[in-house]
This record gives sequence, structure tokens and C-alpha cells, in this order.
Amino acid sequence: MSEEDITGLLASQRYKIYQSNASLSLSGKLPRAKVDQFRTKFAKFLYKKYSLRSNLLKDILEGYDTYRDIASELTVFNGTIPDSKYKIQYFIVYCGNPKLSPRQVFLFISDDQANTVVFNRMNSSGHGWINDYVMDFLEDVNEYPIIIKPFNLPEMFIPNLINEMSDYVESLGDLSLVYMSPTSAKLRNLMVDIPRRDIRKVFKGKLYNDINEFLYTHTKIKFEKLTIEKFTNNLLSISKDGLFKLSVKNRDLTWFLIESIKSALEEQPDEEEEDEDDDDVLEVV
Repeated sequence: MSEEDITGLLASQRYKIYQSNASLSLSGKLPRAKVDQFRTKFAKFLYKKYSLRSNLLKDILEGYDTYRDIASELTVFNGTIPDSKYKIQYFIVYCGNPKLSPRQVFLFISDDQANTVVFNRMNSSGHGWINDYVMDFLEDVNEYPIIIKPFNLPEMFIPNLINEMSDYVESLGDLSLVYMSPTSAKLRNLMVDIPRRDIRKVFKGKLYNDINEFLYTHTKIKFEKLTIEKFTNNLLSISKDGLFKLSVKNRDLTWFLIESIKSALEEQPDEEEEDEDDDDVLEVV
């Protein structure tokens, strides 16, 4: 698998951003025995789960007499993509019968500072239990523990991303920005839609800043004081909870987003440092 394959893997799919304390494997890939072990355990897990479910779901097992029949449908791709800057490892589970399991994709992107971001492909809500099982396996697959947890984007990530996407302004199309309501939980989030034809009228060089200036002129609301929940355009959609979707297959855009997310992960304070700061505050009080 190459960098181009990563671009294709991420395009037109919904992913959620996680962070991890380590890469998936210290070597280039997991041992063959570990992969075979996963295939067997996963097949048993699927067979048992579908057997215990409603009659409708039991029909999915038609033609599968044992878990071994499911195991023969499973293909696991695991390895490392050669890259000059990052160590990129992938763990992909493909099932010949997608009714049994949608494709599971995990990308571990690590640097020399041991900062690892994980992209986890999201499937329909009804298959979250399958995704959870695969993630639990990956956390326990090595002798050293791997902790994978959701990564919520910093408050200024999306605003900075919008400014940095100024070079793509001609390709963005219609824009949609969702802001958190500033006053009451009873109020819904504020949604701002900007048609493509109006972007050039607003844009002066820093897209996010220019949008806020335009909105203030017409509403007297300081939108820069509000938190952006979601940003959507023709190229991508990204939300503060770490969900994103690249709508086009574009290598430069893909790596621009990866670099931005990696930078956000590296800049966040360590939990130990936050604890120390809390202790200092308590001592002063």
C-alpha cells in the first residue's frame, strides 16, 4: 500500500479521529499468528452475536454452519506505508459478505515524538458493536498496552483550518458553518450558509476572519466569539467531535488535513501537566 492508496482509502468515507499512546506495532506489521488469532476470534464473535439476535438477523447466517465458514470470508490487511515523515500503519478487515461486517479500517499515523493519531472508519450506527470489538482487539494485541481514545478537536482548530483553506477557495463551493448557541440550551445551534457565488464577495485573504467580519457587518453578532461545531464544503466536512469526511480524492488536500490534525495533537497539553496546573491552583486557594 502506498500514499496514493491512503488518499483513496480516506476519500468519500466518514472517519473519526482518535489518539493513541503508541503505534500499532513496533515493527512493520503484526505477527502472522496475531492476525490469524484475530480472524478466528472475530469469526466466533460474529457467529455468536448473530445467533443470539432476532430471527431477522439470524437469516444473515444462512449458509454458515460454523464460525469457520465466516472465517473463510474474512481478509485482513496489515502493514506499514513507507513515508519520509510519518510511520503509517494500517489494519483493514474486509468481509466477503458485507451483511456480516462492513469494512473496518484503522490508520495509525505516528511521528518520532510518539504522538499517534488514529483514523477509524465509521459505519452505520447499527454496526458500532463490531467496530468496538476490533478496537478492543487492537488495544490488547501487543505485550505493551495501547490506549485508543477519541480526540476532540481544539476550539480553534476549525477556524484555523478555514483560514488555511484560503488557497482552496475556488473549489470550496457552497459553505456551511454550524456555531454553538451562545446563550441558552433551549436555542438550537446557529447555521450559516454561504453560496459559492457570494464567497468571492466576502473573501479578502483570510476566509474565516473575512466571514466573521461580513457576518458582524450584517448581524452585529461577533461570530468569532462562538465555537464552530461543524464546517462543510465541497471538499470536506469536519466537526469538533473529530468526525470528518473528505469528499474528493486529492493527495494535497488529504495530507494538508493530516498535517493539521497531527499539529493539533502535538500542541495539546499533556494530562500530567494539566494535573500539575490544577494542583497549583488548589494550593493558591
